[in-house]
Amino acid sequence: MWKYIIGSIAALFIGGLIVLWFVVASFSSKLPKIITVQDYTPLKVTEVFDRNGEKIGEFLREKRSVIETKDLPKYVSQAFIAAEDSEFYEHTGVNLQAILRAMIANLKAGKTVQGGSTITQQVAKQILLTSERSLDRKIKEAILARRMEKDLSKEDIMYLYLNQIYFGQGAYGIEMAAQVYFKKSAKDLDIHESAMLAGLPKAPSAFSPVTNPERAKIRQKYVLSRMADEEFITEEQRVENSDKELKVYFKEDYKDFAPFFLEAVRLELIKEFGEDQVLDKGLKVFTSLDLEKHKAAQVALKKGVEDLDKRQGFRGSLGKLQTEADILNFIAEQRTELLNKKAPFIIIDSKGKVIQKGDLIFDESANLVVKETTNSDLPSYLEVNELTKGVVSRVDDKNGFVEVLIPDSIGLIDFETMKWAREPDPSSGSKFSELDRPSQALRKGDIILVKIIAKSFNTEKFNKLDKKIKSQIYSNINYVHLELEQIPLADGSLISIDQKTEEVIAMVGGYDFSKSEFNKAIQAARQTGSSFKPIAYASALDSDKDFKPNTLVLDIPIVFKEEDKEKSTKNETIYSKYKPANHSKNFKGEVLLRDALLQSLNLPTIRITNSIGVTWVLNYARRLGIFSPLNQDITLSLGSSGVTLYEMTKVYSQFGRLGKKIRPIIIKKVEDEKGEVLLENYTLDKRFSEEILNNEEQWKERVITKQIFGDVTNIFAFPDEDQLIKPQTAYIMTDILKGVIEDEGGTGGSLRGLIPHPIAGKTGTTDNYFDAWFIGYSPLIATGVWVGYEQERSLGRGEVGGRAALPIWAEYMKAAHKDLPYVDFPVPSGIVFAKIDATDGKLATPMSKKTFDQAFEQDFAPTEKTDAGETIDEKEFLKEDLSG
Repeated sequence: MWKYIIGSIAALFIGGLIVLWFVVASFSSKLPKIITVQDYTPLKVTEVFDRNGEKIGEFLREKRSVIETKDLPKYVSQAFIAAEDSEFYEHTGVNLQAILRAMIANLKAGKTVQGGSTITQQVAKQILLTSERSLDRKIKEAILARRMEKDLSKEDIMYLYLNQIYFGQGAYGIEMAAQVYFKKSAKDLDIHESAMLAGLPKAPSAFSPVTNPERAKIRQKYVLSRMADEEFITEEQRVENSDKELKVYFKEDYKDFAPFFLEAVRLELIKEFGEDQVLDKGLKVFTSLDLEKHKAAQVALKKGVEDLDKRQGFRGSLGKLQTEADILNFIAEQRTELLNKKAPFIIIDSKGKVIQKGDLIFDESANLVVKETTNSDLPSYLEVNELTKGVVSRVDDKNGFVEVLIPDSIGLIDFETMKWAREPDPSSGSKFSELDRPSQALRKGDIILVKIIAKSFNTEKFNKLDKKIKSQIYSNINYVHLELEQIPLADGSLISIDQKTEEVIAMVGGYDFSKSEFNKAIQAARQTGSSFKPIAYASALDSDKDFKPNTLVLDIPIVFKEEDKEKSTKNETIYSKYKPANHSKNFKGEVLLRDALLQSLNLPTIRITNSIGVTWVLNYARRLGIFSPLNQDITLSLGSSGVTLYEMTKVYSQFGRLGKKIRPIIIKKVEDEKGEVLLENYTLDKRFSEEILNNEEQWKERVITKQIFGDVTNIFAFPDEDQLIKPQTAYIMTDILKGVIEDEGGTGGSLRGLIPHPIAGKTGTTDNYFDAWFIGYSPLIATGVWVGYEQERSLGRGEVGGRAALPIWAEYMKAAHKDLPYVDFPVPSGIVFAKIDATDGKLATPMSKKTFDQAFEQDFAPTEKTDAGETIDEKEFLKEDLSG
């Protein structure tokens, strides 16, 4: 009997072993190969830097930086062993006792409350398997863990574990976790910080010190207790580290630095290297961007578009609050939202309470601010020039002020700054319909958007208020200076290029990347208006029609008659008429060619284009790099075609570079993780390589091969293939475009004296004020600005390029030229200067009333003197000549 029982048990045991062997064999044949430490290639973050080495962004799937375990304090790995696998150094990959304990605990609790996986199993799962929950995966995990214990040392397994696991806040691996949470390397972690991190892998969100500080503190204390139990630390160390405050940082967000630029870089890198290498291989990307100049560009564009939007009127409050309780709740919510967004760190006490957020110190309830570590009247999470929401608490029509509650402060709006807040009416100019009193726009309880202008409201108007009124109405509060704002509906873009290095130093593709990722600096082809005219005028100077800067051109009405092929029949030809006009609707008679351009006159431009031919203008534009489709009719020179800001800015840049081709660089260098250079001087032109290549080939075929304009070798043949047009022509254009700013009547006259550097440029406005442009350059920087709506519509009456786009350009270029040396435009050989009589374009004499200095090609300089004007003192004329 006993023999039978024992035999049966033995048979079952042997049978079980055979079945187990077959199961293991079956699974083993399908398992991945065990890796060595040398084979370990985890996903790493690609870092992006500006041209000065400042970090501006990251491309990644997993944010990770690898560190050797030998570089870590011993208690770092001990914290993880205590928290996750106390028998790590005893087991051989699978801990059957731990699995049994976990099963019993989970059965008692009726849910999963404990796991039995070893650190080795976790490594096997995370590196070699998927994260699916199944019996198959657990069996594979156990088999791989046993294999790993045979092939790898315990230190190797710990190295893989600490560098692979996820810690929350986008951080993978202990090194990146230490940097994200504590702004330090893992080799500098303290015991209490190590215990906090060791508590995260089990449930990164549930135990996050950022989102769940109380649970994180409980978990940290548990890890410290386990470390004491395992005698990794003493009881005194456990108590000391449990009571320590913990300073935890929020992860740094680069999305506001240069989102449009970064996205353009990312797309080009993926095109060159593929998505896996860009997102996973830890590249170092050194770009052309100048972060400080780019920040100035973003500020300038935002302000310019906001100012434009306000000129169109006020679209009303964002909401209405009726009760004091509603107002207080709203302000509290705004404060919490701002703190979560802006505070760089929190400090957690021994109980897991947040006692400080950034510079704000809280009471025991973690709700009320006790004090701020700064001495500012404005809370640290609000900054000057920042937009925030507030609630109107008082409207004072008599004295002309609006009181507004904002988080942890109270501010005033001066009515003088909100007279613009009329009801929107694009057909009416803003200056003709200003408000009479603040209550026409705002009421108590209105939720509004405000900009913080200054920390204190210290205006002359407010300071002149009667002291009694001040004390009764405004209680002598130290108010913050506010202005009424609204998020603009219009949009804009800016691109800026270093003229010497050819680097794209700023690129703002729109007002708000989070609302629209469409990059209007390089993707939007919009009608250019008069900003296209310099191309037409340059082509005229290089034509065979003998046009020079002082050529007289008629500014009088002209009508073009053209057959309307859609309406014409076999028996009757129907003609359509095109009657161009100047923006001012006035006509000047005879004007000089240079004056026609700097005053942006349409009719002389049409006459010049008609004389030299639309085809010549079109092909000249192609030569300068315009690859967008162009209208092949007389309106081409008036900017009727859709062209990108990128193309137009390149053209103007090339005028400033004496006709030398520019290939704007967007990526200076790409290195792999070993420091080997993979790519250098990558031009943004490659994004448009197909269009540019087709454009250049078509130009060569039409102009050089087919010679549709005859032999133009003297105009376009240069030893240097990058020389696009004659240096003399380019310089003369610069000389004329300087007049747009410097001369009386120039459309860029508001720039005069604003930037202490030589500048040249041109405004552009399209029909019905749909698009506003200003493109200009100094010897150092070329910049283009476009303003309009993403979906085309009028910007509003009077919103010409000089009003909507030029102020953005000016604000940015002032900042961009700060501390740059004074450099003048280079003058090529073959250029002479002459003082010209502004009346007839001939050489000025002492009798000339109005003169200007003009550059000419040496062989085409005027020789005939004017006989216009009245006699003046010859000595005074000579003085003027010398000073000019």
